[in-house]
Formats: sequence, C-alpha cells, structure tokens
Amino acid sequence: MLDVSTKKSSKSKTVRTKEGAKIQQEHVELADKEERDSDASIPEEQQNKRIKTTRLEKRRERNASKSKTVRTKEEKNILKRGAKMPQELIELADKEESDSDTSIPDEQKTKQIRTMRMEKRREKLHHKSMEALKYLLKWKLDRSNWKYNRKIQVHLIQSCLNPHVMAKDNFPHFLEYAASIKGGSSIWLKTLCEEKIKEYDSKQALADEATIIPKDLKAAYKRAKKILANMGSVDADQSS
Repeated sequence: MLDVSTKKSSKSKTVRTKEGAKIQQEHVELADKEERDSDASIPEEQQNKRIKTTRLEKRRERNASKSKTVRTKEEKNILKRGAKMPQELIELADKEESDSDTSIPDEQKTKQIRTMRMEKRREKLHHKSMEALKYLLKWKLDRSNWKYNRKIQVHLIQSCLNPHVMAKDNFPHFLEYAASIKGGSSIWLKTLCEEKIKEYDSKQALADEATIIPKDLKAAYKRAKKILANMGSVDADQSS
C-alpha cells in the first residue's frame, strides 16, 4: 500500500512541474508577442535608431572593460617587479601630468620650471647654512662633543664672503673658526680673500664719480680683510 501511494505522489509532482513549465513558457511567449506588437507600431526609422544606440552602448562597454583589464595587468606587472614599482609609478604619474600640461604654453612652462629650481636651491642653501651655524656654535660652546666635518667646512669657506648666505650675526663665529683652519683649506681661504680684495681695488681704481661699487662687494671686501688679519695674527703667534 505504501509503495502505491508514493508512486501516485511522485506522478502528481511530475505532472505539476510539467504544468508549471508549460505555464511559464506560455507567459514568455505572450510577453514576446506583446513586445513584437509594440515594436510593430513604432516606425522603422525609430527602430533603426534604437538598434544603433544599443550597438554603440555595447561597444563603449566593451572598450571600457578592455581598458580596465589593461590597467590591471600593468599594475600586476609592476607589483610583481617589486623594487621597480615606485619608480614606474612616478613615471606613469609624470606622463599623465605632462599630458594634462599640453594646454599650458611653453613660456609659462619654462617660467614654472625656473621658479621650481630656484625654490629648491634656496631650500638647499638654507638647510646647509643652518647646519653650518649649528657646527660653528658647537665648535665654540661644546668643543668636547664637536666633530670635524669637511663638507660643512667647505660650505663655510665658500659662503663666508657672501652676506646673503652667511648672516651678519654668524660671521664673528666663523672669524674665530677661520683662525683654527689649517693645511690646504687655510690656503684656499686666503686665496679667496686676496682675490676679493684685488677685485674691489681694481673696481675702485676704475670707478668714477658716477659709478657706484655694489654693496655686496663692499661687504665681501670688509670680511676678507678681517679674515686675513685674524689668520695673519694667528700665523705670527705660531711663528714666534
């Protein structure tokens, strides 16, 4: 008895599923028929326009998907390389920036580049001068913990006669430090000072009442005289 009932129930289930599938198929066919009837009422020109727009949209979607895949592949390759990743990303960013800068005129670009370079140079000089000042103050106030630094000494010698690089308040510290410089560095400093004095003297000899000697040259001349006098007194004390 149980087997007969189970067989009947399974048969009824299959019949129901078949009936459901038929009803679903009928609904689909009716929907397609209604769509065709609605499209029949639309003129042919409008239908053609619709077809064209749908095709264009499909093409755009394909192109967008292709560009995305290419970009992801490039990023994957960069990530695989590891160490080269930051440089390549910088190059890509520079390329994008250069493409965006095509609208800017060449004269404006050159001005921007010059200003950027000037700002970088000023920042470097400011950083070097701050390091040099710390070096001098440590030499004067904390000699036991002070260490000789060749690069800073070179910067000090190069900038000692320039009032724009070495400030007026910092020059007396250098004047004391200059007396302690020895060897080739002391000879180099003396030659720089002597050349500056010669330059000033030659300009003063050729100068008329109308011509004015620049203030920077006057300041450099005074500094050179003081450095040589200080170094000369130290040499005299050492020889005696």
